[in-house]
Amino acid sequence: MEPRPPVAASSCRLHADRGASETIAYMRSDDFGQTWHRRDGSVIELPATNATMDVIATGGRSKGLLSHKCGSIAVDPCGVPYILYSAGNESTAEMIIAASDDRTGWKRTPLAKQMSRQWPDWQIGPAAGMAFDEQGTMFVTATLSREKKSDIVLLVSYDGGDSFSMKHLSNHLPRDRKWWPSLERPTGHNVIAEHPGVLFTAGSRGAGNNDILSNDVYWTG
Repeated sequence: MEPRPPVAASSCRLHADRGASETIAYMRSDDFGQTWHRRDGSVIELPATNATMDVIATGGRSKGLLSHKCGSIAVDPCGVPYILYSAGNESTAEMIIAASDDRTGWKRTPLAKQMSRQWPDWQIGPAAGMAFDEQGTMFVTATLSREKKSDIVLLVSYDGGDSFSMKHLSNHLPRDRKWWPSLERPTGHNVIAEHPGVLFTAGSRGAGNNDILSNDVYWTG
């Protein structure tokens, strides 16, 4: 597969009625945001809405629905967009990779079952970061939780997300809670040669937005 010209790609979560309705959607531009297109190339009339964008998933914080959160978007060396998002409620949690597919529209790969085989009794957290290196290796960060503990993990795939190797990044640290992994991403001048770096915090989350915390910050790469 020949590399494609670079384009601007965007994934987002649209929500209405205080989150009762949520939509994960995608659009792309090849003229620096002047015009936007769906995956199939059709033009999106601006302002874009959930009725005109390329919809990947729908849900909401309503009874019987799954709440969706959009974690990250990454484009592989051949120009194929991958969208990482999560879906869950009080009783279940899932993290999903949606990849553009010419035959089916979007190929969706759930990750919770794959991770539970290696780490049973842990629940996958909200979607975090995703990136590709120049060889097309996919890197995904996630947070796993159980009881009053949480850990940061890194998933690596050499086949576009069909299979993963996984490793803990934080289980040796003294704090019980590790949060908010931030994954290094290629930015043109910054090239991921091997494994990308991961930045995350460790410690309590506090009782509210006005708390002054003394949490730790770690980097691994």
